[in-house]
This record gives sequence, structure tokens and C-alpha cells, in this order.
Amino acid sequence: MLQLLGKCSGADRVYIFDKKEKNRKEYFCLQYEWKNEDDILEKEQLFSEITVEDIPHWTDELKKGLTIQVTDCEELSPMEQEYNLMKKHHTYSRVLAPIFSRDHLSGFIGMDHFYKGISELFIHQLAFVGAHLNTARENLRMFTLLGKNLESMEKERQILNVLCEDCTSVYKVNLLDDTAEVVKLEQGANAPKIPKSREKIILCYSKELKYYYDHFVIKESAPDFLETFDCQNLIGELKTRDKISRRYQSRENANRHQYFEIRATRLPSSTDFPVLIAFRHVDEIIKEERNHQRELEDSLAEVKMNNEIISAISKIYYMIYRIDLQDFYYEEITGGSENHRFTGMKGTAAAHITSDSSEKVASKYRAMVKQFYDLSTLKKRLEKEESIAVDYLATDNNWHLARFIVQSRAEDGTARQVLLVIRVISEEKRREKYLIDAVEEANRANEAKSEFLSRMSHDIRTPMNAIMGFTRVARNHLHEPDKILDCLDKINLSGSNLQQLINDVLDISRIESGEFRIDSEPVKLSELCKLYEQNIRGTAEDKNQKFICNRHDIIYDTVLSDRLRIGQIYMNLLSNAVKYTPEGGMVELEVYEEPFPDKDKIRLVSIVRDNGIGMSEKFMKEMYSQFSRAIDTRVNKVQGSGLGLAIVKKIVDQMNGTIEATSRLHEGTTFRVTLDVPFIREQEVSETTAEIPFFKLRPSRIIKTLLIAEDNDLNYEILEEQLEMYGIHCGRAVNGKECVQLFEIDPSGTYDAILMDMQMPVMNGLDATRAIRRLPSPESKQIPIIALTANAYLEDVQKCKEAGMNDHMSKPVQIEQIIRTVERWMK
Repeated sequence: MLQLLGKCSGADRVYIFDKKEKNRKEYFCLQYEWKNEDDILEKEQLFSEITVEDIPHWTDELKKGLTIQVTDCEELSPMEQEYNLMKKHHTYSRVLAPIFSRDHLSGFIGMDHFYKGISELFIHQLAFVGAHLNTARENLRMFTLLGKNLESMEKERQILNVLCEDCTSVYKVNLLDDTAEVVKLEQGANAPKIPKSREKIILCYSKELKYYYDHFVIKESAPDFLETFDCQNLIGELKTRDKISRRYQSRENANRHQYFEIRATRLPSSTDFPVLIAFRHVDEIIKEERNHQRELEDSLAEVKMNNEIISAISKIYYMIYRIDLQDFYYEEITGGSENHRFTGMKGTAAAHITSDSSEKVASKYRAMVKQFYDLSTLKKRLEKEESIAVDYLATDNNWHLARFIVQSRAEDGTARQVLLVIRVISEEKRREKYLIDAVEEANRANEAKSEFLSRMSHDIRTPMNAIMGFTRVARNHLHEPDKILDCLDKINLSGSNLQQLINDVLDISRIESGEFRIDSEPVKLSELCKLYEQNIRGTAEDKNQKFICNRHDIIYDTVLSDRLRIGQIYMNLLSNAVKYTPEGGMVELEVYEEPFPDKDKIRLVSIVRDNGIGMSEKFMKEMYSQFSRAIDTRVNKVQGSGLGLAIVKKIVDQMNGTIEATSRLHEGTTFRVTLDVPFIREQEVSETTAEIPFFKLRPSRIIKTLLIAEDNDLNYEILEEQLEMYGIHCGRAVNGKECVQLFEIDPSGTYDAILMDMQMPVMNGLDATRAIRRLPSPESKQIPIIALTANAYLEDVQKCKEAGMNDHMSKPVQIEQIIRTVERWMK
């Protein structure tokens, strides 16, 4: 028809464009075209797609049902979109007529380069042609759809015929009203009744089903027959499934059939719930299956072995290719699933593998993997190897291992067929990295420990050398009191340094072994700050340093926390500040409280700052390590274990606090510790703190005589001499058994308390305590027994309490602490 229009009008081209929509944007798309091959120029190519924005004026006219005629494109305004379009395609004349579908513009029919003598009537008749075209195309669509429906119905009829041909009986059942219509029923079939006419027969489905089951079905072969094909069960099952079937054994029918299959298939319907119930004999199928059973059993062993091999491989490799190196052809054996099989994927190996390596391999490893996958060099690389492998990082951030394995070789020994297997090795890589990191960390730790032990050896030998040296000096100047006093002061100072070293090591050991704990007791912040202010001020003044203690904004002076651990934090930070601040410098302790969201807690902020030598950025990264100490010629003479900051950090962490540090070389260091602790209101303070007096140094007024169980003569002599200074008399037992005997035979009230060593000959301190507590006298249950021992671990403290001791003190211990502890338990 387009050709006829072209011949009649003399046009070079006649065409039809349909209106489309894409991404909510309207456009016209070329559907049909006729061209006058004799006259049209090669360069005049018709556009195949044009948007509404390209022809806005024409689109408006076409929507109104008007025909557009342009006899000369120069008649259009150069500013119009349509003019530009015609000039672009070298078109000087054009006619467009609308095509409507249901009152909507659906496209247009057009002609280009028609001769000028064409009549106006002909041009206007194009609109009728467009309407005719649309009607014809709609009719064609309907006829096509009708043909498809008829074809579909014919196929369904043929399927039903085939189904019925294979069945002894078929029923169409409406599950909603429990009715059944006979579709087919053979004369030889087992059935409750045989219809005698071809009239439509409607039966009660459930009644007929039960009759059939009771009279014909072998019950053992299908015990759930009635339940499975009950109306309600079928409705529920067929909502999600297309069909349900069961095989069973029946009484032999007239055709000598005894094995059957019943199948319920749902039919499409929008009003009721129809299904097709079909019965077919499967004797031949059963017979064939039994014949094949023997063959299957014979091959079962081989299949099982193959499956075990495949299963083993599938646990390792997720992808397997078989590659022929003669024609470089590959077959994919597995597609990444659990079941390894031939997936049907095959083709040119080089292209496929190269594509995989470029798409799935991380960019850093692509060059290496590409070289590994180079099949042109694979034979050479496998001359003396049965397999080669490479591991790489994939784009999914998993590590993969690819391996070529020789499957067969040619007569000359070169590889002919290979397997390419790929598996994920991320877990192995992580373990490998973990082991490497662990070895490196262990090496670093060993180096640090070696350096630490070397330093500790030096730091321990230094005060020991001083103690022994000044002891010899004192012996040589027995008649010079001032010289002896100077030696004793230096011995005492060296002993304190040695004790601090040992305490630091013990604290770290307790923390690392999990024997370190945080106790909660009432702590008065004012007294605590005053105590450590007094302790540190003298040391600072010895170095001509200015020490400032600034307490402010203390709303609740009494808090529940661990007095000892807070003291360790203050002492370690303040002693470090004094150590690493030159003479004439400044050290400050600032303590204040901040509000906390929890209404029963306050945030205790403690700041220690100095203007000392400061720390380098490198050292600050490892300053909390238990084996770190800055290597600095400015502090080489400073004694210490280097464990102070490690202890502080671990204490703060266990108290759920935070510690922050800022430092600059030559300018000083600031530590900020925050602890969130419960507080005690003022009216509660007297009740909770009445039994915790702050100790003042003084001779004891209530302790008269102590029984000391100590097997070491020197230790006893030192302890006895110091207690005598406070007017306290001592009785001695050289082992636990003697301690029990002295307490038992001496009159009641002889001893105010017992100081018990843990490790002694004959009977240790724990057994001695248990023996004393078991004595019949009332005093044996009440007398304070306090462990005074070198066993300083938490488990030792627990053992002492379990044995019946009141308290535990670890050596070395200050005599004032012993007196204060005994007085507290006596009260």
C-alpha cells in the first residue's frame, strides 16, 4: 500500500511512524517504509526515531487531527525545530497525516519529495488512509490473538486426549461441592458402577472414592489413600502445587492390571475448584523399574565411589575446567554449586579464562594471573611438573588458589589434557597471616623482653650494689654517727627503689594472670589527694621543683572506689612526672568532678601535668607496653622498671575509665584520667566511713604483745626490732606447729594478734591457722590472725581467708602498715 501511494503521488519515500514511550518520554519510531530506489539519493537517510521535542508544532497539529503539508522547507521559519530536522535530512517537501487509535494519536503516515501537482484532496485523504491502516493493523492483531487462542485450545484438547488415552478412568471433580463428572471409564476398569449411556453422569466424589478404596485398593500399599485425596486436603495442597499423585496396588481388574497410579491435577478456574482425577495402570512401568533395579544395584558401588570422590573435590574446589591443549578447548565440570557435574559450558579456553582473570581478579594481581593462565606456555611449564599453582586476591575480597593439574600426556611426554581447579583459600590466608603476625609479634615481644630483662638486671643490681656498698662503708665508720646515718639513708633509698621495682613486676604479673581485682570501698578524695600530695612533695622539693595540688569543683568528697588502685595511678603518674622533669621544673596534680548522666555517679577527672622533657611521637605509640621505656640520654640515670604506664593503663581499663596523653619534646607531658564512680551523699558518709580512720604515725596504745610465726631468723629480728620501737613485745614460733602449741599453752590474753608466715617447715601457716581456729577456747575464734608473707598473689590471699585468717599483707611491708592493720582488727 505504501508503494501504491508512492507511485500515485510521485513521492521518493512513503513511511509510517508509531508513537512510543520510553522512560516517561514520548517519541516516534519508524515501523514501515517504501523508497523509490531510482530517484532517492544515497545520502538522504530517513531518521528511524524522533522525539516529540524535535517536532513540537507538527505534534500539536497531528493531535488535532490535521494534515501537515510542506511544499518547500524554506517556507518554514529557520528557528523552528521542524525546519532544522528537514534541512538535516536534505528534505525539501513533506506531507504528514495523523493515525489515531481510540481517539489518541498513535502515529503518522508521511511522504517526502512528492511532485507539486498532487491534489489537495489526495493529501487530505491520507488521514482516511491512516485510519484504515490502524483498523487493519488492529484487526490483524485480533486475528493473530484469536489464532493463538485456538491453537492453545487445540493443544489442550490434544493433551487431554493423550492423558485420557493412557488412563483407565478419568473424572472431573469439583472439590468445593464434592461432585465428580465421568470423563472416561473403560469397561475393564475397577469402578463402583459402569455408565450404560453416553449421558453426563454426576457422582458424589468422596462417596465413590471411599467405595473404591474399600473394595479394590490393597490397604498396605496405600494406607494414606483417602486422607491424601480428600477434598479439603487436595484444596490445601493444590494451592501451591500443580498436581498430586500416588502409586498403589489394587485387585486385579478384567484386563489383568493390578498396579495403578492416581493423579489429581488442578484445572484453571476463577469460580470453583476443579481438578482432574485420573487412574492409569502402571504394571509395565513397575515391571521395567524392577528390571532396572538389578542393573542399578550392580552399578551402585561404582556410582557411590564416584560420588565420594566428587563430594571430596566439591569441598575443596568450587570450579573445575577440563582443557584440551591440542585445540585449546575447555569443558566446565562444575558451575560453582555443591554438585559437581558437566554444566554444558564449553568453548575456547584462552578467551574464557582471560575474561575470568580480567573480571574477577583484583587489579594488583591481574598481570600475574594473566601470565599464569597463558595456555601458550603451559606445556613448557608442565614439562617436569605434574601441577603448578598461583594464589591471588579476587574482586570479592577473598583469596583464591588456581591450579593446573596434568590429566594426560602425549607420546612425547608433553601435557595433552589438564584440569584447571580453583578454590577459596581465604581462611588459610588468614591463618597464615595470623601466624606470621604472631611470630613477628613474638619476636618483637622477645626482643622487648630481652631488653626489659637487661634493663631490669641493671636496675636491680644498681640498688643492690648501693645497699651492699654502703653497708661496708658503715661498718668501716662505726664511730662516725653522721657517716653511718648518711649510709643508712642511702641504703633506705636504694631499698625503696628495689621494692618499687619488685612491686611493679608483681602488679603486672597479677594483671596478666587475671589475679588482679578492683575492690569498692568509701574513699575520701580530700584525704587521698592530701596523702599523695605529702608523699610526692618531698621528692619534688629535693629536685627544687614546684609542686601544685589543685582540687576544685569537688561536690561529693566521698566516693565508692578502690583506694589502692587510685593511689597507684596517682603515684605512678606523679613519680614519672617528677623523674622526667629537670630541677627547677613544675609538676601539678589537678582533681575535679564533672556531672555524669547517671544520677548516682560522678565523673572524677585527674590531670597530672609537667614541663619536663616530654615524649616523642614514636614512643607515645608504645608507651603503655609493659616492656617499653624511652631510650633517651637525658633519662639514662633515672631508675625504674618502665612498667609504670603499663600498670596505670591496665588499672584504668579494669576500672572502665579512660586515659589520654599529650606531650611534646622539651615542653612537657599531660595525662588526663577519667573514672566514673558512685558517690556517697554527706548524710551517708558518717555511716559508711566511721570504721575507716585515717592512720597517723604514732606508737601503738592498744597492742601489747604479738605472736610471730616466722622461720627466717633475719626476718624475725628485723620485725622484732621495729615493733619494739613502738612498745610492742613479740613472741616467736619457728614453724606452724610451734605457733599452735604456744597459743594453746600460754594463758588467755597473752597475745593480742598473730602474724603468720605462709611457708614454714613442719606445718605451714595455712594448716596452723586451721588448727588454731579448731581449738575449743573462745579466744581461738576471735584472735586476729594476719598473714605476713612473700606469697603475694590473689590466690594466696584467697587461700589465707579460706583457712581462717583475717587479713593478708605481702612482704616487704612498712611497720606502720602492720600496726594499723592489727589495730583495725583488734577494734
